[in-house]
Amino acid sequence: MHLPIHKNLRALALAAPIIAALGPRPAFAEQEASGFTIGVLGVATTSPYDADTEESSFLPDLEYTRDRFSIGITGASYDVFDSESVVLSAILAPRFFPDPSEVAGLGHLTRETAAEAGLAGTLRFGPLSTGLEILTDISGIHEGTAIEATVGTAFSPTPRLGIAVQAGATWMDSDLATYSFGIRPSEATDMLAAYKIEDTVVPSVGLQLRYALTDHVSLIGGLSVEFLPDRVTDSPIINREVLTSGMIGFRYGF
Repeated sequence: MHLPIHKNLRALALAAPIIAALGPRPAFAEQEASGFTIGVLGVATTSPYDADTEESSFLPDLEYTRDRFSIGITGASYDVFDSESVVLSAILAPRFFPDPSEVAGLGHLTRETAAEAGLAGTLRFGPLSTGLEILTDISGIHEGTAIEATVGTAFSPTPRLGIAVQAGATWMDSDLATYSFGIRPSEATDMLAAYKIEDTVVPSVGLQLRYALTDHVSLIGGLSVEFLPDRVTDSPIINREVLTSGMIGFRYGF
């Protein structure tokens, strides 16, 4: 499966961390009668390849949740085990990559959307929840694996307002890390040497907000920050140490 990122999906690629945090199972989502929610998201993001450019765009948002099954723009999941404190899910999800080809000197680099499959587990104890997600490439795009561990909490200071905070870290094997931030031997040129990135860990923090305007319409927002380690920022194509994604939008459930 080879799915080139279209230019109108660049913002989705850059904003994937914050959108993923909001779906397909937001921390404070209520089940609508039909299971469908639709919306629009405005995102502002930074690219790892260009230190001077920020991008913004509007993106559609669509999600369907019914019982143990959920599907949205960030993938599909099915809860194979679900108790009051433990959830184990099977996941099929895309992994979007920022496009380096529009940066001067990187026009020959291409990054495609990968299809990944794996498992995710969530353990809830009191107001806290911890998660572990393992995804591996099944499309042959990067042929790598990622393991993400998170801890967070969600609370509602008022009946209409929900707030969720989360901290985590994502381990990437060398194949995924090099595809994401490095230069493969086949991409090396006289001006750009190959750069392999060994297994690496990328820490992150995130914040989600949801405010119910009516019984069916919610205002949502969020911020995600990723901290790139030295072995990533030493790559000749990486020009940022911190990646940020901000989002605000509306969701309608019916």
